[in-house]
Amino acid sequence: MAESIIKQTNRTLLIEEINPEKLNLLTLVGDVRGLDSLSDDKVKEINEALLVRNFEEFLEKFDPTVYSFFNATTGKIVYSKEKPAGVPENMLSIVHLNAHNDFLKMLMTLVETKRSQGIINADFKFEKLTEMISPSKVMDDIKQVRKELQYTYAEYAKLEDGDPHKLDLGDKLNSMFEEASSNYQNLMAMIPLAISDIKTRLLLGESKESESNDALTLGLLTMSSEGELTVIEAPKVEESTLVLTDDNSNAGLIEALEDDYDALNSEGNSYVKQLVVRTFCPLNSSMQSQIDVKKEVDNYNTYLEFYKNAKDDFI
Repeated sequence: MAESIIKQTNRTLLIEEINPEKLNLLTLVGDVRGLDSLSDDKVKEINEALLVRNFEEFLEKFDPTVYSFFNATTGKIVYSKEKPAGVPENMLSIVHLNAHNDFLKMLMTLVETKRSQGIINADFKFEKLTEMISPSKVMDDIKQVRKELQYTYAEYAKLEDGDPHKLDLGDKLNSMFEEASSNYQNLMAMIPLAISDIKTRLLLGESKESESNDALTLGLLTMSSEGELTVIEAPKVEESTLVLTDDNSNAGLIEALEDDYDALNSEGNSYVKQLVVRTFCPLNSSMQSQIDVKKEVDNYNTYLEFYKNAKDDFI
């Protein structure tokens, strides 16, 4: 009978500093001279601030945070678990280790994988750690967001104004835009997008400096009557099947992404804005601009090295 009434009788006290900016037990208890016990109100206040029942509640209450800022002398990012004194707020970036953070998601995936496979620490391949926060992994996550965003916007565009379902989809779109904006509000988060974007445009684009015919021409693999393999130019079609057709829905989504970026960035960057659009709503071939191959390759190498070093330092 007692078991059906008393669900749990034990608690664990963790003595650890998670976030120095949050209230701690010493601060909440205060001066105890002359006190034999705490009041019920004080115990309630301590529980509300410090008691957690699961990992999600822990992340919400304690908000584990890493601070970062750029050192212009070395060209590198400096990370700190404590809020650095003397660094202006507008020069400080805050990385929240929550469910949306790629590093924490990677750690939780590793823990779950190790647990499900019953592998001990000594045998588990922890070298996969950096692979899971690589630019390609970040882009895999974004591709799923992009797919859901495009589908939801297409469904939204089909409905008449005033339709209750359209209002519901509008609310959902606002939430999805907010999630997407968490990337383009943070320049570090844009670097994996830029790396992937450059690879795509180098594959599909043309060099305006090149006078040769080295630009990509889609072709078909054929075999001659003598057995010789040849790649011939494919017949021209109205639209490339490699990219989305620029229909009204797609054009509307492009405009919505541009407006959302402008609203959040009063001093925005035109390159970043177009990068956002190309990332979350790939344009059709007729809208592909010519690119400077050498400059793009240099940017790609710079972005990749900077991103790798930053992630290594963060870990």
